[in-house]
Amino acid sequence: MRHRFLPALLALWALPLSAQAPDRGWALHVGIARDAFSGASSDTTTIPGTEVEVTPAPRIALATGLTRQTGAWEFGLELGYTSGGLRASTEDLRVEQRTNDVARFRAALTVGRRLARSGPVSVVLLASPGMDYWESEGIGNRTTVALRGGLVLRIPFGRVEFENRLLAGIGGSPFRREDIPPGGRVVSLRTFSLGAALRLRL
Repeated sequence: MRHRFLPALLALWALPLSAQAPDRGWALHVGIARDAFSGASSDTTTIPGTEVEVTPAPRIALATGLTRQTGAWEFGLELGYTSGGLRASTEDLRVEQRTNDVARFRAALTVGRRLARSGPVSVVLLASPGMDYWESEGIGNRTTVALRGGLVLRIPFGRVEFENRLLAGIGGSPFRREDIPPGGRVVSLRTFSLGAALRLRL
């Protein structure tokens, strides 16, 4: 009897938490992610005959935003911040410099479209064009345009929703041509982000 009662009790407790969220309204979210980068700059003069790629080092990124949902669509504004060192990489070597801090302040629009729903759980396709302001100690500051996109897995628990995010993006390099060694080149910065967020429906 006890073995039958406990699963039933858990199901009754979870039922109101897992009810489908309304298809319209405002939501506030806060998130954390690990951002990794490639691109940004490369040169063959630091180590003669070997291409060295210098990028921002992987780091933890924080974000908060406000969205408005209307049916399967949602639109919003997101602000983010992250800070860390630099990473120099070749095919055989990887070195991180932590004395120079490279910070990024991000302001972006978000556009989402629900792709699928299974009960209360939904999958959202997200696109996020934005502006990145880079502050680099000893290098200089720069503003770039970037675009991110990816998938969001969303699980509601009443008014609170949990998200898993997998995003990729491309944008301008945080470095200017005069910031890198002679013979180097500036290339697009590619970003890969894996994170989680909590949304509160208002």
